[in-house]
Amino acid sequence: MTARLSSITLAALALFVASVQAVVAQAPRQPGQLLVLGRGTVEVSPDFASVSISVVTRARTPTTALDQNSAIVAKVIAFCEKQGIVRADIRSTSVSVTPQTISVRDPQGNFRTQPDGYSAQNSVDVKLRDLARLSSFLRDVLETGADRIGNIAFGLDDRRKIEDEARALAVEDALRKASGLVAAANLKLGN
Repeated sequence: MTARLSSITLAALALFVASVQAVVAQAPRQPGQLLVLGRGTVEVSPDFASVSISVVTRARTPTTALDQNSAIVAKVIAFCEKQGIVRADIRSTSVSVTPQTISVRDPQGNFRTQPDGYSAQNSVDVKLRDLARLSSFLRDVLETGADRIGNIAFGLDDRRKIEDEARALAVEDALRKASGLVAAANLKLGN
């Protein structure tokens, strides 16, 4: 699976433009100077997927809803650890307990709401590093008791190396363009 990291391209281009603009702003422009921008793109495969897993339970009382929810979330976390996911890659992101209501019609035909128990929700973010197992992991975590999956995002643990490569390519591209322009104009490339 290859993901095009255009943000790295943009970051490298923005950094290069910012550094060129800083140099241009510091030194007065001399007649005959050209400003050339370069672009560098690096395509890489992500090395992890971040997945938000949620469990929602309903019960008559808030404590029962929360207790049932906590028991299922504990199973989900134990399942993740059994899959080889380290505890540092599993983190709880939100827990909520909210009252639920239903609409009922009274004898006059008017609708009103009445209490209908409580809902508890707990969300856990998991960083899965074995991307080949992503599909089976999602299916299996649902079978463990999770009932919502969302916000699947792919990323890189260490973006610096890739960003450095993109910047180097952007500088190389700018130098190539500048060399072509000065050769066409029969001039000499400055510093």
